[in-house]
Amino acid sequence: MKRKKQEPKEIDFIISHALRTLVKQGDEEALAMLGYVKNPPMEIKNFHLQTPCVQIGEALEFEVEIVALDDVKLMVDYVMHFQTKVGKLSPKVHKFKKLELKKGEKIILTKKHLFRANMSTRTLYAGNHLLELQINGKIVHSENFELKI
Repeated sequence: MKRKKQEPKEIDFIISHALRTLVKQGDEEALAMLGYVKNPPMEIKNFHLQTPCVQIGEALEFEVEIVALDDVKLMVDYVMHFQTKVGKLSPKVHKFKKLELKKGEKIILTKKHLFRANMSTRTLYAGNHLLELQINGKIVHSENFELKI
């Protein structure tokens, strides 16, 4: 039986899928394998949390402007630190956007993160929570917000 040759896109998908946990953890070697540098030449401007107080059933809304200081490849994630029953914060990394920017190029990213009342994966607790912006595995900005029940 003749073996089918893998297409480059298939190989790229397999590699990125295999590295997904390490990428979420910000592992430098895993990110480098995918072409992302540790300290990308970019600047964060105008991070704005539009809903600093959120009710269950509503969405946390935020936006950020990113300016490329040189040609750059970015993996933008956000880390939501959820309040636990015992009052500690528990982080969860969420994928946001993969992008490539040319020197001087700007982009504004917006996100709405819905806090649903009945989630099978997590129980939501009222109190202070934390939102962090992570680019190429590094936390570049953080904001506190309150969740009300």
